[in-house]
Amino acid sequence: MKEIKSIAIYGDSFAVSARELETSWFSILAKKFNCAVDNYGENGASLYSTYKLLKENYDRYDMSLFLVTHPNRFPTKLLS
Repeated sequence: MKEIKSIAIYGDSFAVSARELETSWFSILAKKFNCAVDNYGENGASLYSTYKLLKENYDRYDMSLFLVTHPNRFPTKLLS
């Protein structure tokens, strides 16, 4: 297994919760792997918007974590 130097996190509020706290799960993950963690989580994000961010950025990281939101959370454009 190759050394992990950078991790990206994508998702909705579950990815963002307690972003600033040193005890957040992604801060603990960064310490565990001794690497940089970039969090692309966004409150209220749809599955489509998080997937779009993943596609734009996944090749910049050694590991990407994609948290799947509730399937009924669609962007407003799709509902109109």
